[in-house]
Amino acid sequence: MVDSEKIAVIGSKDSILVFKAVGCDIFGVSNAEKTRIALNKAISQYKIILITDDYAKYVEDIIADTQTTAYPVVLVIPSGNKRSDYALNKISEDVERALGVNILKNNKEN
Repeated sequence: MVDSEKIAVIGSKDSILVFKAVGCDIFGVSNAEKTRIALNKAISQYKIILITDDYAKYVEDIIADTQTTAYPVVLVIPSGNKRSDYALNKISEDVERALGVNILKNNKEN
């Protein structure tokens, strides 16, 4: 059963624990296999899923499959562990897909 009021967060336990304090359900993972299992479970139970960028790379195929339906919404977020543009690039792609224009485009590219 999909819980429309809860948000799932997937990533390393130390980087996502703060989300538990604000009422999100967390799925601590440590490798690609556990990430795939956690995301598949979350897809069947939640409408909104956040996944840290350091683990999203393991499940890009699953995330791509979710983009053809309204729910669940899977968003890639920065893990905070190290500098990575992966999450920002994914958010930028999602915004461009939704609006038809990339409003987050880096000015250095112009």
